Amino acid sequence: MADRAIGGRLASAVAEVVRWATRAESRHALHGAGEGACSPTEAWLLQQLAQSGSVRMSSLAEWQGVDRSTMTVQIRRLADRGLVSRRPDPADARAVLIDLTARGRDMVAEERNRADQIFAEAVADWDPADRDDLRRLLAKLAQRLQSRTS
Repeated sequence: MADRAIGGRLASAVAEVVRWATRAESRHALHGAGEGACSPTEAWLLQQLAQSGSVRMSSLAEWQGVDRSTMTVQIRRLADRGLVSRRPDPADARAVLIDLTARGRDMVAEERNRADQIFAEAVADWDPADRDDLRRLLAKLAQRLQSRTS
């Protein structure tokens, strides 16, 4: 049986990180500010596209855990801003493939650079082994949590 005390402490720590990440100043620092800034959801979608390459709209909806109609609206907003493109899937003309545009790739790179700087500064005075442990363990936790919901 899982140790509930450890689970509670971990949940509290994760909640503090989420609370930090959802504060307006943190969102602006991570995703940019102003008219061209991405929402966290848009940033996640762009990052997923950067990692996966061309992907069906239905796969993005499944990945995000939303209805295809919701994904259609999100992709339309990104396409209107020139961040993604849509095209028929050559394997099935009824399906739509989504790709990052050059502008979308630039946006992902800018956001990655901002996040890299913020997190690197946060742990700059940590022992390198502790920084590597944090990265490894967070990746392991994320993978485990994702497997519970997939």
